[in-house]
Amino acid sequence: EKVLHDPNSPLRSDELYIAVLEEQIASPLLDKYEKMAPKYDLRIASQNRIGHTANDFDYTTKSGKTENLFSLSNDFVIVYINNPGCAMCRDITEALKRSPIINDLLHKGGLKIVAIYPDENLNEWHKHYADIPSAWINGYDKGCRISRENLYNTNAIPALYLLDKNKVVLVKDSTNVAELEYVLSQ
Repeated sequence: EKVLHDPNSPLRSDELYIAVLEEQIASPLLDKYEKMAPKYDLRIASQNRIGHTANDFDYTTKSGKTENLFSLSNDFVIVYINNPGCAMCRDITEALKRSPIINDLLHKGGLKIVAIYPDENLNEWHKHYADIPSAWINGYDKGCRISRENLYNTNAIPALYLLDKNKVVLVKDSTNVAELEYVLSQ
């Protein structure tokens, strides 16, 4: 768990962690109670896998309009799950804003960035609303469905997901803008 699942581990890999969890669940050495945590972790790790279709979700904008992720028709979509005011989120926002590849695609219409706030404290979201560029979609998860239904892993925020036009996951749960740039340049 520490090596393959911890968000701060340089060896983090949901794909490898899934294999370990499946073996734990299949093991006759563990009772049903000892298998509860691995089953939960397997359910979370199995969400939004690379090469699979991402989970759809609704987002609400400042105007009160609600849209959903799958309604976007761009060639690529970056889902950027963030908390306003967090230092790492500010760093990622700045890195996205400075990226020539991302901004070129964004301005040509080939990319859309959905900055989504997954929590309930909308005062905090409103307070930092201007931190997100106006060219991005800046929304919140009304009703906290993303967290409540475990549609995306929100245990460690921020998180970046890169999706193609069919909403297939190309990059999962990353904090590395250079990784997104690399995939977009291929």
